[in-house]
Amino acid sequence: MDRFLKNELMFLYAKISYLRGESMNEVTEKKSIFSKNIKDIDIKDIDIKKILNKEITFNKKRTGNLISIDIGSTDIKFLLGEYFENIFRVSVLESMTLPKDIYDSGFIKDEEIIIHFIRNFIEKHKITEQNVVLCVESADIIRREMSMPVMEKELAISTVKYEISEFLPIDIEKYIIQYSEIRREIVDGVENMVIMVYAFPEDNARHFYEVIEKAGLIPYALDIQSHCVEKLLKYKRINNIPVENKTVALIDIGNSGMGISIIKNKNLEFNRIVKGVISLREALVRRNLCAEYEVDDLLDSYGKQNIFTTDINESKIAIQEEMIFVIDAWITDILKLFQYYTSRSTSNRIDYVFIYGGGAKIKNIDLYIGSRLGIQTRKISSIDGLQVPYGSKDKEISKYINCISAIVGR
Repeated sequence: MDRFLKNELMFLYAKISYLRGESMNEVTEKKSIFSKNIKDIDIKDIDIKKILNKEITFNKKRTGNLISIDIGSTDIKFLLGEYFENIFRVSVLESMTLPKDIYDSGFIKDEEIIIHFIRNFIEKHKITEQNVVLCVESADIIRREMSMPVMEKELAISTVKYEISEFLPIDIEKYIIQYSEIRREIVDGVENMVIMVYAFPEDNARHFYEVIEKAGLIPYALDIQSHCVEKLLKYKRINNIPVENKTVALIDIGNSGMGISIIKNKNLEFNRIVKGVISLREALVRRNLCAEYEVDDLLDSYGKQNIFTTDINESKIAIQEEMIFVIDAWITDILKLFQYYTSRSTSNRIDYVFIYGGGAKIKNIDLYIGSRLGIQTRKISSIDGLQVPYGSKDKEISKYINCISAIVGR
């Protein structure tokens, strides 16, 4: 089919779908439903798509603190703070270790435990704020880059749904569709927008909503980690390093997976989740190099001492060798994805790498990874405009990047 005719049909389909669907009042309602008193809402009556099924854009500027939550496979991170006039004012940073098999890649296996930890955080710090931003990641989230004619925002979602339903074997009605614009380009004389589309399983989103509601709080926003860090890099300087007109890779090294986002000219170009990553925690316990109850303290100790050295006690050589073996496995996975990205276009390159997350706590791990990649690599240690309380200044900022970036622009 002629490209121009196809574009016209896509636009017509979107317009008809939109006119048969919601009115502008209903579209406006999507932006305000979270502002209702949670006690007045029956979860059974909520259409989760009315809340989440809209393009990823900034909410209106607001004042007041938000509770930001990032749930991982081994711990749950909390932040209380606000983003106002380009300043992060953080009041509380907290991380709590989760029991095993409570959460896995976007799926809460035991909601009672998660609710307990959320309530514990609220009570411990005597928090009165209720609005929650939840920053999540999952291998079940479908990501696709696509190009379509520039059109009104209200029509774009319908077009995206049509395109996805044509090319992917999924029931589109069981997914929440969001998108963010990457760039614009002229194709055959028609101005197109290249977008990154996210399809989030509705059941997962509803479950997150219910857990926050059962904890007695108000779900203010649900966002995807890769989109959050894109916003962070777009509006803030990391480690005081200028990245204008550069291509930057941000790597979130978790316990059971690794998230790799490549951002070009401050727009997300590429994102992948690497599952099955060997974790330092599991490797050390499996090799009987430490007991499970000792592993967190052991890993914390390597945040202060360099494992990439020959000047080491003989009793720790086996630990050093195992940790370097695991890190080398991470680097192999990173290199594969970097090579795939750069092979897509001769103009694709990676100028800089930032690492963060629990796996980035090892001292000098960024220098080691950088030397293997041949790309300057640094652990995120500072963010322009970030203000943390005095008692939190010794905490690893890189561990809380998802929580911090989730409140940007809200």
